[in-house]
Amino acid sequence: MTKKIYSSREIVRILKENHFVAISRKGSHIKYYKAETNESFVLTTDKKVNPMVWRRMVKTYNIKID
Repeated sequence: MTKKIYSSREIVRILKENHFVAISRKGSHIKYYKAETNESFVLTTDKKVNPMVWRRMVKTYNIKID
């Protein structure tokens, strides 16, 4: 079974649905923040997001994908 590989556009949409807001950007690195839980992380979203990194983010920050 293969997992779906999300494009950077889809990932940004998923993060917005989960109340993560982009607060700063430096080149291709974007810092996302969620005020409700006080969580933040940096994600590279220029061309492709590494699928393993994305899966780890989903698991660590309880991001719901629908």
